[in-house]
Amino acid sequence: MVHNNNGVKKEESLNDHFAEHLGMTVLERQAGYARVAVTLNKNLMNGVGLAHGGLIFTLADYAFALACNTYERRAVSVSASINYIYPGKAGILTAEGKVVSENKKMGHYTITVSDESETTIAVMSGLAYYSKRLILEKGHDNIPG
Repeated sequence: MVHNNNGVKKEESLNDHFAEHLGMTVLERQAGYARVAVTLNKNLMNGVGLAHGGLIFTLADYAFALACNTYERRAVSVSASINYIYPGKAGILTAEGKVVSENKKMGHYTITVSDESETTIAVMSGLAYYSKRLILEKGHDNIPG
């Protein structure tokens, strides 16, 4: 069994190759909750030297996907919106996704992105649709749509 550098099982990352390519790391994952991080570098910054908005959205979206795919059922995003509050300037950004409310078919999640000083730099609201199809233990069929 492969683990990342935080001891989280590799399959807990949903085999998300894009998140892996960007250097995102799963810090914690449990039912309805996930926390992920990325260390900023020059390739993740925009033209004015701040964390790229697309990176911040992607980090939040990754935490959202991990949090809503923890019930051994497939979940896909129906909608997601983000509000940028402060710029990400340097260091490590962390996204924490939590279920707010849910029923058998849908779940509402809030994802907060913070910098190293724990300043909230963005807040995402996401709505997930829960499929009856179960997440498979092995292979690539567990990647959310």
